[in-house]
Amino acid sequence: MKLFKYFSICFLGLFFLSFIMNSLQAQAYTKGRLKMEVEKIILNGEEAPVDMGAHLGDISLQIFSDGNKQKTSMSMMMMKTETFYDPALDSVKMYMDLMGKKYLVADSRSSINQNNKQKGIEDKLEIKEMREDTKEILGYKCYRVDVKMKAPGEGASLEVDADLDLKLYVTEQLKFDASYITNGKQSINLKGTPLEYNMKMGSGNFAMEMIMVAKEFSKEISEKDFEVPQGNYKIYTSETFQKEMSQMKGR
Repeated sequence: MKLFKYFSICFLGLFFLSFIMNSLQAQAYTKGRLKMEVEKIILNGEEAPVDMGAHLGDISLQIFSDGNKQKTSMSMMMMKTETFYDPALDSVKMYMDLMGKKYLVADSRSSINQNNKQKGIEDKLEIKEMREDTKEILGYKCYRVDVKMKAPGEGASLEVDADLDLKLYVTEQLKFDASYITNGKQSINLKGTPLEYNMKMGSGNFAMEMIMVAKEFSKEISEKDFEVPQGNYKIYTSETFQKEMSQMKGR
């Protein structure tokens, strides 16, 4: 179980960096707070037992926006991240506490886009809207969007099992940045906000599917919601951080 927890932290740390750092786009956001929670985890084709939740810990995701800038807060197991995005300053900062180690990934939207363009990553993305598949979440009508993206790490492509498959249910009635579904390899151009996403990742002896669903939306927001974490954080760019996480996974 320790190996499972370690692998999960490294893989999910990379995954969430692949969305939080790269699908960010300047736009006017909905002012408020959106809270999402894990509804179900499927491990190697079978629904995970109840005691698995105790090993993973409470996995929660909250998105805060004052209408102009956005913060995403995510916690799971021994990892907590807080990501701040300010379109006016072209600034993306992710504070991560991972197993007691503190990382600050500081970058810009333009720099991330340029790195992706040089690596040819931008083209390795598939998006398919399925508007006939709908459901209502928190009173908002949502339609399905399927996304296939290159997994974080070197050597992945759209033809291998390491890639990530996402099934989203998106509402156009709320406008949050969708950076809480993946992390820094590709930009994902969505017309609205995902209120549910099914994320498939891994292969072989570790194939995991996680379903997260929005549980609460509130228009209440305060200045404290945007306070920056304190501590001795080691500073990285998104590219150098991904390399370090890949090395951790390979140990």
